[in-house]
Amino acid sequence: MEKAMSNYNCDYVRRHYGVPAEIGRRVIANGEPGVIMADRGQYIGVILDSDPKKRIRNYHPTWEMQYGEMA
Repeated sequence: MEKAMSNYNCDYVRRHYGVPAEIGRRVIANGEPGVIMADRGQYIGVILDSDPKKRIRNYHPTWEMQYGEMA
């Protein structure tokens, strides 16, 4: 079962990688806009705007990732 809207809120990713990751923040992941929806430990769970099924996918917090405003 997927762990959406976790209480951890990307704490490990923020501390380890020094990025502003948090659930609800807009991102550009690999060139595609989306929103962080889950804390996945060393990854962030993102739903891409273009995904019709709205699946949470794991992304590395620094690989091809741009952070935007809170959604």
